[in-house]
Amino acid sequence: MIDIQVQEIEAKRLIGISGKGSISNDITPQVFKDFMPRKRKITNVQNTHIYSVQLFEADLNQNPINPSTTFTRIAAVEVSEDSVPPQGMGTFEIPAGFVSHLYS
Repeated sequence: MIDIQVQEIEAKRLIGISGKGSISNDITPQVFKDFMPRKRKITNVQNTHIYSVQLFEADLNQNPINPSTTFTRIAAVEVSEDSVPPQGMGTFEIPAGFVSHLYS
């Protein structure tokens, strides 16, 4: 059973790896395969959580999800403001607001 929870969060700063994919070409396993062995190089990590973020490029209110819908997958950890990303990684900002969590 999948449990979906909606929660209001404060802004978060993440450092990690991203890749572009689509519903029919899910790149999540490859992004995490690249990220997990390198996450120990990230400094000033705030907690033990590992974030899997999916950012859709389309306005989903206007364009329903279909197999060709593209997105950016981010595998990351939360860091403090002064943390610098290691080479080959990027910084990602999640604004304060509502997010959904899926648990299985």
